[in-house]
Amino acid sequence: MAVSRVRGEFQSFSAIIHINEEPKLSRLEAMVEMGSLHTNDAVRDNYLKKELLEVDVFPAARFSSSFPLSSIQPQPDHHLLQGELTIKDVTRPCVLEVVSQQAFGSSKKDLTTARFRAMTKIKRSEFGLNFEPAIELGGIVVSDAVEVTMEVAIFKHIGDAWQGDI
Repeated sequence: MAVSRVRGEFQSFSAIIHINEEPKLSRLEAMVEMGSLHTNDAVRDNYLKKELLEVDVFPAARFSSSFPLSSIQPQPDHHLLQGELTIKDVTRPCVLEVVSQQAFGSSKKDLTTARFRAMTKIKRSEFGLNFEPAIELGGIVVSDAVEVTMEVAIFKHIGDAWQGDI
């Protein structure tokens, strides 16, 4: 029996981070275009987009943080960001573990760039992403567990507006 891990990425996404002077009043809204999935195998990508993700019917997945922001800090530079994740037509609670990686600026007030890594694990089946073909010698081809990792960078603009890159 062979076991392998398939890595993929979504190549089209957007996010809006509403930063408030009081961090607990800040919030995050993110959207991923599901049709932008790329796993380096066109046949697999087409199957996943059409059959599993149904991108013609459900073109986007969304994450929205709780408001006001529920953030628990288990250790320095680590935060647990609570919110809701919607995939297909299913919305479920989701917790992102957010790790601060870098911040630039002469002081917190003059912060110009910040980088974060956000991670979570979801179960495909909880979002209606059901795929259970058995292989000839027994076992399951695709795990129910999916690890999601986002690399996020935000940049301060003139007039205190922020823009970002995921």
